[in-house]
Amino acid sequence: MEKTYGVQYLGSKAKLTKYIINLTNNLNIKTAVDVFTGTTRVAQALRQNGVKVITSDLSEASQVYSNALVKQQNNSHLQKYIDKMNSFEGYKGWITENYSGGEEWEEDKGDGRYIYPSNAMKADAARDYIETLDLNVIDKDTLICSIIFAINKVNNSVGQQQAYLKDWCTRSKNDIIFLLPPQLKGPKGGHIVGDCLKINYPSSDLAYLDPPYTSTVAYHTYYHIWDSIALWDKPKTGGKARRRIDRVKRNNKENYNETFLDIPWYDTKNLDNIKENGSYKAFKSMVEKLDSKYIMISYSNESIISLEQMIELLSQYGDTEVYEIDHKRMIMGSIGHSSKNKVISSKNPNVTEYIFLLTKNPSPHMY
Repeated sequence: MEKTYGVQYLGSKAKLTKYIINLTNNLNIKTAVDVFTGTTRVAQALRQNGVKVITSDLSEASQVYSNALVKQQNNSHLQKYIDKMNSFEGYKGWITENYSGGEEWEEDKGDGRYIYPSNAMKADAARDYIETLDLNVIDKDTLICSIIFAINKVNNSVGQQQAYLKDWCTRSKNDIIFLLPPQLKGPKGGHIVGDCLKINYPSSDLAYLDPPYTSTVAYHTYYHIWDSIALWDKPKTGGKARRRIDRVKRNNKENYNETFLDIPWYDTKNLDNIKENGSYKAFKSMVEKLDSKYIMISYSNESIISLEQMIELLSQYGDTEVYEIDHKRMIMGSIGHSSKNKVISSKNPNVTEYIFLLTKNPSPHMY
C-alpha cells in the first residue's frame, strides 16, 4: 500500500489504512465518502487505490489536507512559492505572539510554548505571504498545508494542542523547513466543510465513518492551531494552551461558535436507554441517509455505544461483519457475521479497535 501523510492526531488511522484497503479490495470500490476525514489518511489511501473520494469534516484544517492531498493533481508549479517562503527571516506576528511563550520566550514558565520563536516568525511571514498570492483554493491550501506540516515537525508538544511542554525540546529548536506536500496519484476528490448530519452526501460505493469515540476528546479544541492557520482569521486566544476563545464555551456563551454546540457524538446521557442517546441517534441517522452500498465504521472498545449495541443497530440495515484490530500486535481477525456473532472480549490491555463492514440493504432509489 502507498504511504499516507499527516500531522500528529489523536484517532489517526495511519496504522489502520492497510487493513481498510485490504477489506475494500474485493468490493469493487470506485467511489467513496470519508465522513469524518480528519487528516485524510484513509481518503489518501483510497485515492491511491484508484477510488474517487469525497471528504468532509467540521475542521477547517481538514479542508486544507483534502485540497492538498485528495484533490490536488499537480503541485510542481508551486515550488517557487515554497522557495520564497523558506527565504524569509520572519517577524513577530499572530503565531509568534500566541504560541512562542509571549513575553517570556526565554523563561521556563511562558504559556503557549508550541513553536520556537525563530520558527514561529518564519511561519508568520510565510502564512501572511500566501494571503498576497492570487491562487485558486486548491493551490492556496497546498501551500498552507506545507506550513502546517512544517510546524508539526518542530512542535513543542506530545501530540495535541491542549498543553505544551514546559521547556523547549530539542526538536522544537530545529530550523523549520517548508516542503511541498507529496503529490499523490489517483482520481481527483472533493471536500465538504460542515456537520455531517446536515450534509447531503452523493451516492457512492463506500461510506467510511470514523466518528468521535468518547465524550472526552473534542477534536475542535485539541487541534485549534491548525484550524486558525487554515482560516488565518487571527482570533483572540486564551488559557495556557492559547485556544481560540470562540471555541471555548466556558464564560464565553455570547461569542461561542454555535457550530460546536451540542455535538451529539459526545453525548453520554441515556446510556441505560441507548436508543434515546444522542450518539446512537446520530449513528442511526447517518446509516439511514447514506446512499452507499457499503458502510465501513471504525470504532473502539472505549466508545459510548457498546460493541453489542453497534452490531444490533447496524444489523437493522443489512449484513454486518465485525473485525477486531489488536493495536499492540496490529493483527486483524474476523469476529463473524452479526446474525451469529459472539462478542469476544479482548485480552489486550490496550485499546481495541473494531471495523464494522455493513453491506446495506438497497433502498428503492439505490442502484
